Amino acid sequence: MQPALISLTPERIDAMLAAVAEVCMEGVTEAQVWIKAAEDVEAFERASRALQTHCRNLRQTIAMKQRFDREQAALKAEAGRAAEAERKDIAKARKSAVSGLYWRARTHLGEMVWNEYEENHAEEIFNDLDQCLSDLSHEDPDAFLAIPFEDLIARFSEEFGLGEFNPDPKPPPEPEPPPRPRQKGYDPPPPGSRFAATHKPPGGASAGPAWRSSG
Repeated sequence: MQPALISLTPERIDAMLAAVAEVCMEGVTEAQVWIKAAEDVEAFERASRALQTHCRNLRQTIAMKQRFDREQAALKAEAGRAAEAERKDIAKARKSAVSGLYWRARTHLGEMVWNEYEENHAEEIFNDLDQCLSDLSHEDPDAFLAIPFEDLIARFSEEFGLGEFNPDPKPPPEPEPPPRPRQKGYDPPPPGSRFAATHKPPGGASAGPAWRSSG
């Protein structure tokens, strides 16, 4: 069975680049020792070439590390912007929901106030109620949204001594049309049809006696 592949996480890539840089640096140190210990020109040149190779590898590794750090910083910044945009969207949606619930409750409670109190006293009651409702919606918006609408209406109705109120009244059902008149053995065509203008009921004017002309 093949061993499981190690995931190249950003932390592991960073550690790998650091390990490669340390190996390159060890080569640079060793090449410096070889240069100092060279007994002839040929040994000196070999040590110098080794030093250049290790220095080039070290520079490339450092450049890779810097590019990797820039990419990670860009990804982090993008993730931060996305998180901030999501936070703003959530806050906007919550603000809209709070405002919607506030105005819906305010409208219904206003109707209850004007149904319960005289006009000269209703405005004062409604202003107090509106202030309490506004404070409740701003102090803890999440808790305000968690209150069912019916409970919110009942809470303020009890606090301000309002009567019962159906927050979402359903319209009464439309009455059924009356049945069409029927004659015994006769069912007239529906009004507006092309038969209504030409069809004559039994016993109508067309059914009268025929007049004979005198000759």
